[in-house]
Amino acid sequence: MRVVENEAEFLPQLAGAQREALAAFGDGTVFLERYLQQPRHIEIQILADTHGNIVHLGERECSIQRRHQKIVEESPSIALTPTLRAQMGAVAIRIARAANYVNAGTLEFMLDSDQQFYFLEMNTRLQVEHPVTELVTGLDLVRQQLYIASGEPLDLQQEKLTPRGHAIEVRLYAEDPQQQFLPSTGLITGFISPVGPGVRVDSGVAAGDEISQYYDPMLAKLIVYAEQRPAAIARLRAALERCAIFGVTTNISLLHAISLHPAFYAGETPTNFLELHSLPDTKIQPELPDTILAAAAITVVKQDMQDVARMPHSPNPWQSLGPWRTTGGERTLTYTYQEQEYQVGIRPTTQRLESWLISIDQREPMEVIGLVENENRLLIKTQHSQQALYVQAQQYEIQLFMAGQQYRLERTRPPEIASAAHGSSQLQKQKSLTAPMAGTIVKVQAQEGDIVEARQVLLILSAMKMEHAITAPYAGKIQRIYYAEGAVVQGGALVVEMAEEE
Repeated sequence: MRVVENEAEFLPQLAGAQREALAAFGDGTVFLERYLQQPRHIEIQILADTHGNIVHLGERECSIQRRHQKIVEESPSIALTPTLRAQMGAVAIRIARAANYVNAGTLEFMLDSDQQFYFLEMNTRLQVEHPVTELVTGLDLVRQQLYIASGEPLDLQQEKLTPRGHAIEVRLYAEDPQQQFLPSTGLITGFISPVGPGVRVDSGVAAGDEISQYYDPMLAKLIVYAEQRPAAIARLRAALERCAIFGVTTNISLLHAISLHPAFYAGETPTNFLELHSLPDTKIQPELPDTILAAAAITVVKQDMQDVARMPHSPNPWQSLGPWRTTGGERTLTYTYQEQEYQVGIRPTTQRLESWLISIDQREPMEVIGLVENENRLLIKTQHSQQALYVQAQQYEIQLFMAGQQYRLERTRPPEIASAAHGSSQLQKQKSLTAPMAGTIVKVQAQEGDIVEARQVLLILSAMKMEHAITAPYAGKIQRIYYAEGAVVQGGALVVEMAEEE
């Protein structure tokens, strides 16, 4: 989908929509529709059997979206009155009956601020967000599909179908909201799924699975249910704080921010909710709490101690001596977060088990108790607080999840021989443009020798049903284009070389 606000944008946006449609569905046909400002996206679930019986199962509100794709769905909608709900349900049934439809299906509508609704499309299948309808109706929609396919009549009466409680679903995507929702590919090295009353997770991936460019970026669906909407929001927030996916970048932090937002709590959720409230706020990076640095240091030191325990008679003195050196029993670790360096001093105390004295950037040491509850969960206790975290340490990076926020800390890397030998300047780095993700080159809009302007689109990369434009960082001359249209490239691959204009 493309929003066109002036005539000059029309042809480029049309071409982009056609390319995406052709790549995803094998059909480049597109439709021109009126654009409604700040509407809600409301859909009606129906069931229709071979005997002419059709019922609707209420609505789902799917207004919070990115790239015109849903990320939050809930039922019932706070925007619908009983009268409007009945009207939309009746229209949905009428459309399905006119099409002689049989199966589970969804009629999608746009609802404007004047409570006028407009038919959008019908999805002739079970949708991603069907679990919220299952939870508020108590029906298994897949079971109902099987009954219908077997030729059995629906054992449901419209007047007896009354939703109970409130359900919310969020989609966990492999993408970076801080980088304009750029898809994230790679290996899932850890997947911690929340459990508890009223919490359901539908997932198609697990630790060890590789996320490639060839599929939609959705990893899993987190669904919560409670008696009332405020309780469902609180349950959603708590579930997101107990969820962690390591190895790829996800939208967990964004979903948690939505669950905390006053406008979401109030039910003020038009389709431009994210833009309206500047979510995610790419200008403001999350601050790094001391708890994160303490957890990172404890994790690394405990791993080193475990390595020593596994090799007590190693001939390597750096392994046999463990992490403690001739520094008064203190070890100093260096971490980089958002291009800022932090020094963390850590040493064990003798007062209690699992207790450490930790000093950050040479500030007054604080006593921290770090309890490893399982492979990835760490409980951090200080004099004034207690916080659970999920941690995974790799050779040069530590990923941590705390309170629904993901943090990536970099550890000091040894210098690369090639860089040290030949040197590297910022100007050299700017000459080479790389693919920000694995994908397929669907359009090359420049040629070698062209003089281009800053921010001019050079190539268009497609991955996970989305397009990403690679643009010129400055005005200059194209020296070389390494790939033609249709080529598949890996993330980080050199795609264009250019020189600054003299």
